[in-house]
Amino acid sequence: MTPRRLRGATARGAAGPARPRLREVLRRIPGEYRLSVLDEPEGDGDSGEHCLATLRNYRSLMPMAQDARKPIFDLTAADGAIGSHAQLARTCESEFGSLALRILERCGLM
Repeated sequence: MTPRRLRGATARGAAGPARPRLREVLRRIPGEYRLSVLDEPEGDGDSGEHCLATLRNYRSLMPMAQDARKPIFDLTAADGAIGSHAQLARTCESEFGSLALRILERCGLM
C-alpha cells in the first residue's frame, strides 16, 4: 500500500506559487480569528492590528537546524548554512527578532 499524498499541504509546489488550497486557508484565518478569538462578527474591519507577524516557511533550513540541534536563526557556516542558506538564516533571525519585540511590546514589557 502506498501512502496518499495530501494535496495543498505545502506552501509551494516543486517550482510554482502557493497552491490554491493553502491560499484559501490563509485567506480565511483573519475572519476565523475575529469570530473565534475576539468574539466579534466576521467582516467588521480589518483584524490586522492583531497580527503579530507573518513568517515564511524555512523548510530548507529545518533539516540543518535539526542536525545541529539549534534554532534555525542560529545556524552558521559550520552547520552547513552557506550562501543563500546563510542569508536566509539571517533573514529568519531578523523576522523572529521582530516578532519577539512585538510580543514584548504587547505584553507591556518594553
